Amino acid sequence: LTPAIAARRRHREMDASNSTNTPFYDAAALGAGKYPAALPEPLRPRPGMGLRSEQLLVYEAFQRLPRAAAAAAAAPKPPVREKGLTVTYEALDALSQKLEGCVSTLLTAAGPARSAEITLQHLPETHEIRVLLGQAKKQLEKAYGTPGLPTENVDLVLRFAQQVFKRLYERSLAQPLALEVFVTLLECLNAVAPQLGGEEEGVGAVWTWSTYAPTETEPQRKLHRTILLLLARSKLIKLRDVDGMLARLVDRDVVSAEKEDDASVTSCAWIEFALLFVQTAVVERIASPPDLPRVLESLTKIAGNSGAPSLQNYRKPILRLMEELQQQAQQLAQQAQQATQQAQLAQQQQQQTQPTQQAIGPAPDKSNVPPPTSAPIAFSSSIGAATLSNLSDATRRAAEQTEATIRNDPLGMRQQVTFLLEGWMRVNSEAPGSEKALAQYMQLLQQHGVGKLEDQTERFFRHSTELAVEAVLKTATRPEVTEGENPNPEASPPQNTLNYNVIDVYAKLVALLVRYMNSGGTQEQVAAQRISLLNKVLGITMRTLMAHYERNKSGVSANLPTTPAEGGGVGVATEARGNWDQRPWYRLLLNLVHDLNSPSPALDPISLGILSVFGSAFHVVQPLVVPGFAFAWMELVSHRMFFSNLLLAKNQRGWGVAHQLIIDLFLFLEPHLRRTELTDAIKHLYKGTLRVLLVLLHDFPSFLA
Repeated sequence: LTPAIAARRRHREMDASNSTNTPFYDAAALGAGKYPAALPEPLRPRPGMGLRSEQLLVYEAFQRLPRAAAAAAAAPKPPVREKGLTVTYEALDALSQKLEGCVSTLLTAAGPARSAEITLQHLPETHEIRVLLGQAKKQLEKAYGTPGLPTENVDLVLRFAQQVFKRLYERSLAQPLALEVFVTLLECLNAVAPQLGGEEEGVGAVWTWSTYAPTETEPQRKLHRTILLLLARSKLIKLRDVDGMLARLVDRDVVSAEKEDDASVTSCAWIEFALLFVQTAVVERIASPPDLPRVLESLTKIAGNSGAPSLQNYRKPILRLMEELQQQAQQLAQQAQQATQQAQLAQQQQQQTQPTQQAIGPAPDKSNVPPPTSAPIAFSSSIGAATLSNLSDATRRAAEQTEATIRNDPLGMRQQVTFLLEGWMRVNSEAPGSEKALAQYMQLLQQHGVGKLEDQTERFFRHSTELAVEAVLKTATRPEVTEGENPNPEASPPQNTLNYNVIDVYAKLVALLVRYMNSGGTQEQVAAQRISLLNKVLGITMRTLMAHYERNKSGVSANLPTTPAEGGGVGVATEARGNWDQRPWYRLLLNLVHDLNSPSPALDPISLGILSVFGSAFHVVQPLVVPGFAFAWMELVSHRMFFSNLLLAKNQRGWGVAHQLIIDLFLFLEPHLRRTELTDAIKHLYKGTLRVLLVLLHDFPSFLA
């Protein structure tokens, strides 16, 4: 003890001679070993300053954790026996090590380029990683049973869970599969020990650990944000805790930025963190705006009063985020209102159809009943007359909007788009699959403003769609009728043949543009850019389809679908006497559905977003809006690359879109099925609907429950 006593004596004498009273610290101890220099900045002590307020949080965290957890970390626990099984910490650790080994093997085999694209949902149920996760869950449930464990079992689970949590931050963003596997393992542990996620009003152990995660550098903050999103999606942390923490950090950055004279990127790091967290959480349906009130309030204050130079850069992104949140809230409100109205109308219809003697009356004279095709739909539909009128008038409004847009097109726009399309057809035929040729063509499109200017992009896709459809329709060839034949004049016209080469090439161009869309930014921003481009292209395509249908339905009954082609394919609009052919539009959308929903490293992370955009587009052109497209619509909606993927989406996030499309089909069929006699077209559509329902009943019975 002599050297330590001498050091303190010298410090006391120096204070006495200088008339000061500074705290003593041992300078030799600070540089003697790995610590405290290796501690993260929030926990690293500063000589002569004592403990800061954030360092005192360490002691508060130990107050919230069970006291026995600290003892469990110091001394090995005997095996825990529950229901005749023995589960030790070593057994659980061996299982996690095996999981980590499987993940590393898979990522190494995939290579650095593809490892960032592989997620847990891409793995089949029979994959070794999924099998090991299932074994871990069963082993924990059999050993520990339901929540409410003895203290020694809780200590073992908490101790093991903390080691799993530490491994999360030893990984990188380039390994999303490893992050998802460890979070899934924490979910399994939380099922038997709810202390991890925390009780309803309490603070969980996982959240306490996450408050001490390393966040000094930008890569560390990106990893921390991704892990927080995964934990929130798995209900391992509470959104109110995240909301409070982000609000405090954002307010601290605002105060720090207002003290700076110039723009300081470092001082606004948590503002950017919060902005991206909220945007990703809302887009991926992890949270809704009411779940994050405090951080949204802090961001709104920055957008409204961003006086500091470093805060000006965040004003536009925050305003854009608020606009997106408002649009999403309006869409959700409209969907809820529509669902309520449909439920009320269904209830009213059920009450009205209850048979009573007064309501039935005498049997009508069938000789005076008009043909089924002339019966108005509004009198026997669950939808009100005003809603039906609004739906049937949608094509007229789309045609008027398209005509108004055409009037603003510059001279020679159609010829310019024709030149660009012909250039793409040459590239596709001369150098198919050449990335260099594709890059040169995309550069040509950008020179003409496609992808940069909103108006030019809309004009390009609108004219391209019209030109492709017209080119296909011009190839129609009807079967020759042999002389002397007397075909039935009342029968449907013979099926003509179309050449779809132009449509196929154009659909390939659209798919490539969406797949390779990248205007720079983070991975989340690039994903949003691709979804936005697809939404724009499908919106233009649907408006053009509706306008094209409206221009060709003069004097045509729009209450019935067209007759299907022989062999179950999509047919010609026979009720429209050949004026409108749905097949080119079907071929275009079919190509896009197939190409954009096929397995792809670039599109797999946004697969649910792509399916949702297609679902919204199909809802716009539902049979009640475009009856002549009914058969094509049903084949597209029931396609294996669309409907099956919707129902297989994780956590049933695609079921809402699927329900809406099935309801659209039922609402169209309802008035026709109430009639005594069905037309051939309705019979075919009814049979197709039964087949779809039979597949759903076999493969997804819970969807119909």
